[in-house]
Amino acid sequence: MPARETTGAPARAAARRERAARRMLRRRRVVAGVGAAALVAGLGGAAVFGAMADGREVPDAGAPASASPAPPAASALPTPRQTGSPAAPDPLCERAEVQRALADGDDAAVIEAAGGGEGFRRAVADEAAPCTTCATRTASGSA
Repeated sequence: MPARETTGAPARAAARRERAARRMLRRRRVVAGVGAAALVAGLGGAAVFGAMADGREVPDAGAPASASPAPPAASALPTPRQTGSPAAPDPLCERAEVQRALADGDDAAVIEAAGGGEGFRRAVADEAAPCTTCATRTASGSA
């Protein structure tokens, strides 16, 4: 009589133990969830009954929250006042170093003369640099 092969038995036993462990974990999660819900319900009930025992009014859950009284209406709105005149943007094209850089065709020198990339971008966005051209500009002036 040939000997039975037992290599499959330990694997089946390990699979059974793994399934049992998963079932136990699911049960623990359900019990923890039910326990948490019961705890919340118990605390809510204790708060309601405690308020009733103290003689305080218990608000109705379906009733809208009581609104606080409206603030007094303003009799007049303040008028904004402008102090001084706004500074006119420095026209980039009137700067001598910008004119020299444009004449030389040196883009990097134009940007440097404008105060760097941020200054150049601001001048173009504020339309204070009509002497510059950008390949991405369209006839309407936007990219």
